[in-house]
Amino acid sequence: KAVLNDAIKRGHLQINPYSQFKLSFPQANREYLTKEELRQLQQVNLANNRTLEKVRDIFLFSCYTGLRFQDAMNLTMENLKFIDEEVYLQIDQQKTNERREIPLLKPALTIIDKYRWSKERMVKNLVLPRLSNQKTNVYLKAIADLTDISKPLTHHIARHTCATTVL
Repeated sequence: KAVLNDAIKRGHLQINPYSQFKLSFPQANREYLTKEELRQLQQVNLANNRTLEKVRDIFLFSCYTGLRFQDAMNLTMENLKFIDEEVYLQIDQQKTNERREIPLLKPALTIIDKYRWSKERMVKNLVLPRLSNQKTNVYLKAIADLTDISKPLTHHIARHTCATTVL
């Protein structure tokens, strides 16, 4: 659109040949976990596999907070604030650069507490263990295989689960 408008402005075109063209996109089917699927994920036996436990915890944390993957990975203990005797996450979202104050639900606080002695917390003061988004999604598929969840499990589904099931 910008190129065509510039061409009109410079006199190379008389009119925009695409002015009557309308784009249409099919409605996206947004996947999310139901209460039952969320419960299955919380209770699945991961055979003491620490990596799969970390992945599940990171995913569940985003289910309870609605955070994007990178925002969850960047959280430090300084992001935790007490407001009216309740614990909140106070963050500037990476993608939108908007400030958010998110009340922490008890399951999210439990996950934060679980990693209080992790090397990420002790050295870098991070709230959660660090993993890449790509590896997290690979491991999420493995975790889904251990449950009855048939949906293609990716970290982004956690945001939709927060909006539809948790909240």
